[in-house]
Amino acid sequence: MASFPSTPLLDDFQRRDNHTLGSRYAVISGYYSLAIMGRAAAAMAGVPAFNVWRIKYRVNQQVWVQIKDGDNVERVWLAVRLNSVTPTDGYLCVIAPGTPHWQGTLYRWGGTTPLYAPLSLGVSALASGDLLGLDAHDRQLTLWYGATSGAAAAVGTWTDAGLLERGYIGIGAQAKLS
Repeated sequence: MASFPSTPLLDDFQRRDNHTLGSRYAVISGYYSLAIMGRAAAAMAGVPAFNVWRIKYRVNQQVWVQIKDGDNVERVWLAVRLNSVTPTDGYLCVIAPGTPHWQGTLYRWGGTTPLYAPLSLGVSALASGDLLGLDAHDRQLTLWYGATSGAAAAVGTWTDAGLLERGYIGIGAQAKLS
């Protein structure tokens, strides 16, 4: 894959403040909804929020977010190939602070054991404008990171044959996203 993201932007969140993202999104059970605050998707500090886009996509999928407030990032979740808008299966990438760098860890939805070793983003802090993404292409799941001034680059790839079906994509955070 030459560049990321290669799929069009689904939502730029450029609308007035609202306590939800709107009817195009479902809220995952056990989480709060992301809200629109300051023309960005946002979660309150310390409150886990997760939404799923209500359209099912083909097997090759990309989900990505751009950080609005790098100083306010606690963690980000990116999900692909979710089996429904109330998922019981799919892939979940948790992007969170590690030692010494931020890292992405891949799980099957609902699982607590990582499928593979975490991938380091190589940065000790995220900045406003940074891009985080997850690409599911056939059996390859690739984590992407792009610093504010540059294009996104592949951090690393996991290979998994466990789930090769159409599905939904989702985003979640304990931070503001744009």
